[in-house]
Amino acid sequence: MATYNGAKYIKDQIDSILMQLGADDELVVSDDGSTDGTTDIILGYRDPRIRLYKGSFHSPVYNFENALKNAAGDYIFLADQDDIWYEDKLPEIEKCFQEGADLVLSNAEIIDKEGKIIKDRFFTDTPNLSLLYSLVRNNYFGPVMAFRKNVLEKAIPFPKHLPMHDQWIGMLCANYGRIFYINKPLIGYRRHGNNVSFAGEKSLYPIHIKLLFRWTYLYYFIRRIFF
Repeated sequence: MATYNGAKYIKDQIDSILMQLGADDELVVSDDGSTDGTTDIILGYRDPRIRLYKGSFHSPVYNFENALKNAAGDYIFLADQDDIWYEDKLPEIEKCFQEGADLVLSNAEIIDKEGKIIKDRFFTDTPNLSLLYSLVRNNYFGPVMAFRKNVLEKAIPFPKHLPMHDQWIGMLCANYGRIFYINKPLIGYRRHGNNVSFAGEKSLYPIHIKLLFRWTYLYYFIRRIFF
């Protein structure tokens, strides 16, 4: 989990995660200089499964990279600070890993700041997760992604100026791994007006920035795979 000034919703998210973790699991949190008491809430749990790392990244991408660098588990789940995990998330995804998945995505319900459902599906159709399609339209949605440690070993370190971490991880896995999709919503994805990404909404980036992002992914992908 990457955090930044998430005090308003983070307790709900941490509670929903911890109730599913076993004694040998971990919740790795990287905080990007929060000033609103976010880290005080995290430390207040006094739970040995929570490992908090503080830094100054000025970027959700490299804040997530720091969390991922410190993850020790065989299975890694991405989590935003303001969502809610549903109680069957871990067992549903673990089934896919047992069946040979390298990366798993699920659907999600979109909820408002009060936790009320405003849309019952993030993905209205089965998402196209192919490598080529990902360069046109990204369906690798971080809050519902989980993957094996071997995927992380190929994705880290992140290249400089990477637009988003989830698309990068998904593209690399699409090149060599097995990807499973669960249509069942396994999280409540919260839209509250202050989200970092445009996921679930129309992007406000102009066309030349979108094209630059796609070129950046392609350039770094070719370098990582072949060089």
